Amino acid sequence: MIETKSVMVSGVPATVCGDVSDLYFASLGDSIFETAVGVVANLSRPDAVVLDVGASIGVVGSAVASLVPDGEVICFEPEPRARECLVATLEGLDNARVVAKAVGAARERLRFHQDPNGTAWGMLSDREPSIDVEVTTIDLEVAALSLDRVDVIKVDVEGFELAVLDGAEGVIADHRPTLIVELNPYCLWRHGRTLPQDLIDRLLGLYPLVHAVGPAGHWCSTSERRHAAQLLEQEDLAAVSQVWIGPRDTRRWHLSLDYL
Repeated sequence: MIETKSVMVSGVPATVCGDVSDLYFASLGDSIFETAVGVVANLSRPDAVVLDVGASIGVVGSAVASLVPDGEVICFEPEPRARECLVATLEGLDNARVVAKAVGAARERLRFHQDPNGTAWGMLSDREPSIDVEVTTIDLEVAALSLDRVDVIKVDVEGFELAVLDGAEGVIADHRPTLIVELNPYCLWRHGRTLPQDLIDRLLGLYPLVHAVGPAGHWCSTSERRHAAQLLEQEDLAAVSQVWIGPRDTRRWHLSLDYL
């Protein structure tokens, strides 16, 4: 049974729909911190185009859609249970749409693990229970949707973040979007067989400065791999929910991140 819940997402009010049996939905408090919402609120224009990769039930997507009334939010979610709630969450938001696909490095069909505990924790894996899903790339979808700009890409795919970046090389080169990428050391290695340092290296190769944001909004900056490795050792930034951000205009971040 689907219910609704009012949540303040990084200071932005949102109404989120979820199944009463979903532990992720049940865990949502009255107020939560989501880096992507704070970034869009402080750095993006009202007409920004935002890609939400790994949208789940729409906590981030719904809040961001309210921040870009003249723009558009494209939410990617392959898992049917989560997508049903996502569609319900986005109902009435004319500037948000759903793409029923997973996102990776190439167009293909793969198995997707449906975590029985919560809709936010599924991933590309043949671990049972699993279903067959269509996988696309950011480059292919931006072309198919005829988007002439991409301002922000948020990626939260339980350890497969590098694959998403592999499939977004053209869009990143052409549009230079702000990247908001989850860095979860456990998921990166357990599911994606990726070292955290490999993801850091990729981001530093794309942008001159990367910011690490902890679960409470505390942030640090780095422009070198060795500094990034040191950041991983900081207790408050080593939480599962830590996020790494590749900025488009580094000068603006020093002025704006204090308000996240």
